[in-house]
Amino acid sequence: MSAAPRLLILAITLAMLGVPTAAQSRTDFQRSASAMEARCARELRQLTEHAVARKDVEVARKALALAESWGADPSWRARWVAKLEEINEPAEGAAAERWTKTLESVRKKLSGVLAKRRATPEDETAWQELLWRLLGLEPGPDETLATLATLASTVAAKDDPAESDRFLERAADFDPEGRSAGRYVAVEAVIGKRSRLRIKAAGHAMEAFVLLPPGWNAEARHPLAVYIDGAGSRFEQAAQVLRREVGDRDYVIVVPFTLSNANELDPVCYPYDAELISSMKSMQQRGRRIAFDAEGLKEILALVRERFRTEDRFSMTGYSGGGFLTYYWLHHHPDQLVAAAPASANYWSEVARDGVKHAPEGPPRVHLFTGKDDQVGAVRIFPQNDEAAKALETLGFPVKRSHLEGRGHEPFMKLVFDFFDEVRGRKGRPGP
Repeated sequence: MSAAPRLLILAITLAMLGVPTAAQSRTDFQRSASAMEARCARELRQLTEHAVARKDVEVARKALALAESWGADPSWRARWVAKLEEINEPAEGAAAERWTKTLESVRKKLSGVLAKRRATPEDETAWQELLWRLLGLEPGPDETLATLATLASTVAAKDDPAESDRFLERAADFDPEGRSAGRYVAVEAVIGKRSRLRIKAAGHAMEAFVLLPPGWNAEARHPLAVYIDGAGSRFEQAAQVLRREVGDRDYVIVVPFTLSNANELDPVCYPYDAELISSMKSMQQRGRRIAFDAEGLKEILALVRERFRTEDRFSMTGYSGGGFLTYYWLHHHPDQLVAAAPASANYWSEVARDGVKHAPEGPPRVHLFTGKDDQVGAVRIFPQNDEAAKALETLGFPVKRSHLEGRGHEPFMKLVFDFFDEVRGRKGRPGP
């Protein structure tokens, strides 16, 4: 028996047994979407052919891209790309009216399907993708923002960091200003609570990771903490370890991509312009690096305070080379700090230049952590901590030191946040 009769017999048997075929198992929504996509794809192919015939290169290129995104056959695309490239004398605007009418027609058909009832999770997924397609059809600014708001609400409800990350990446194509300004904070919060959210300062090149506590919500004010990494500039790894070590404490934590912590700057570690990194590559540029970091961190903190509702004053820790910026803040902006905890930290007396002449009233508490088994302790870390403690105590800062048995050159994250909790007098609760 040939294949065709066998398939016919199988289909009849399945129907008699009540087993749905692939076509029958699709929902009303999916069938409507499929039919609509076929009609719209045909209109977009016809638009492309019309624009090429009228020699309107701009419309032809846009229509071709849309037709491809709606599933145009590769051989059809290749044929019309070739015809497009043959145009020697473009006629700008010749197909503009057809472009407008076609997009209106496609949007209308698409909107009709979007309004239909959705019965399954697969329907919801398909509905979301159709919303993204709507955005690609040049709706007006109000409709664009309304569609993105609908998508944002849907994505945030799923509480999936990977899907939230994809949304933010795609939203930036349609609403770059809103994406930068925090219009989609509910989606950002999904990432920040479960993983690490990457942000960029509004008026500066600096970028940072933000970690939100599991219980973060937009109604409460949360304590703020800053972690400055060591010479390795392993910012992503540091964020991952912080997520584990800090646990369910209620801090919003910022991990800025700083320069002053490093020895020789490795471009691989930074998202910044190559010229910027090259200009401060050497350790001899530490003063310029600190200036860059200080200005950038101010901008990052302003963004975080506004977007994620944190307390104004913050706690700060710097590991190893991260001590330079931490000590700089103590010498220049102590009034902004609740507490500071340099960990296995370097100190450089130049950070005190033009700093405060005495500690502010109600000064931040300072706790220096070192490990007795630090391999570079005797050479650098221990004497630099002695120098730092003396300089701060002279200014009137309350300084405590812990020189820990059996510990080496490490960030002491858990001990640092235990200290921050002690200073705040509470643990695991959002601020009022």
